[in-house]
Amino acid sequence: MATFSIAYGTEKAEFGDQVQNKHINCIAFAYLAEYIKSLDDSKHKINLLVCGKLQTSEYQGNTREEILCDFVIGQPIADATVKRIEQERKKEDDDFDDLNI
Repeated sequence: MATFSIAYGTEKAEFGDQVQNKHINCIAFAYLAEYIKSLDDSKHKINLLVCGKLQTSEYQGNTREEILCDFVIGQPIADATVKRIEQERKKEDDDFDDLNI
């Protein structure tokens, strides 16, 4: 089982002029949960396409909505871009280490 939240819109903050993201929790089971865990490297935010059933639950008087996932896919362009950027940074760091001072 994997639980995660996704940002899906914005709303004005209760105080001030700040804008905040709206989030909704998602739940995935079995192979979808394993796939989601494989995407998470704890360093980057991943763009996901999530399809599933919107369900409402109540706990201690609070009602919340969550998506029970049927289909999830990560944005492949983001994965390739992140890897390319990390390789470029590593190369820059290696080049810096070669300087004779």
